[in-house]
Amino acid sequence: MAGWYAVEGDIPRGERMLLAAHARWWPYMKWDAIPASPVLQPTLRLVTTDHVREHYLTRPIGPEAAEGNA
Repeated sequence: MAGWYAVEGDIPRGERMLLAAHARWWPYMKWDAIPASPVLQPTLRLVTTDHVREHYLTRPIGPEAAEGNA
């Protein structure tokens, strides 16, 4: 969905979609998060803004949150 917003040129809505998905997304592995390096999927690269990266990389989710490392 965030990629669709990117294709439509609505970056703010795509960014909000990724931010809203954060609490519901459970990564497969502890390190499975949005990387600090460029996102490889071209459409998601547009909506993976600095704000989205900061949000994902500073708030534990999945196994890390379950371990109480928050």
